[in-house]
Amino acid sequence: RDKISYAASSSWEFMKDQSVWRELIQRVGASYSAISVREAIGCKIIREISGREVDRALDPALLLDKADYLKIASPKKILKRPTLLYYAVNITSAEEMAIDRICGWADKINADTRVVGIQGAENFSPSAMFLRPTPSEFLTLFYQAKCVVTNSFHGIVFSIVFDKPFVFVRQKSGKWGNQNLRQNELLEFLALEQRHVDDDEQSNNVVELLS
Repeated sequence: RDKISYAASSSWEFMKDQSVWRELIQRVGASYSAISVREAIGCKIIREISGREVDRALDPALLLDKADYLKIASPKKILKRPTLLYYAVNITSAEEMAIDRICGWADKINADTRVVGIQGAENFSPSAMFLRPTPSEFLTLFYQAKCVVTNSFHGIVFSIVFDKPFVFVRQKSGKWGNQNLRQNELLEFLALEQRHVDDDEQSNNVVELLS
């Protein structure tokens, strides 16, 4: 049978210099009938290592539209008031979580703040704000939210799918390298670079973006 790699992803800048990973790509690359990855830089790196053509493909989450996801979403009312949904991943400190700044933005648009996240976000969020949704409830939160703040690629995706005002806050680079490549590429592709808020100096227009 043919073997196909669809929409693979990696910490490309980190992995490209790892000899074991490069040897693996060289070895298995020839055995695949087709290879596609999500990021443009990934296509370039795999081409250079394997010497074969690599296609760029959509993230699977973008293959469905709003109507499709609403069939999966929970029908119950989760957010009772206008709410800023903060979806954060890969958080290592309270400073990085910056919950006070997020709540300040929510206050300015007369909204509550609710937090969803993994990989550390649960450790730096007030328990009264933090939600632990099921997969169907996760979709419902994006649908019912007034706006979204996120550092996650899929946070951007679901904000777009559900037509929500959003801003993207960059993740800090860690031991796995730059975790913002796919987010930056998606925003650039959609001409939404203005949705990227990097620091307080650039946040003067956040209230307008979230409104």
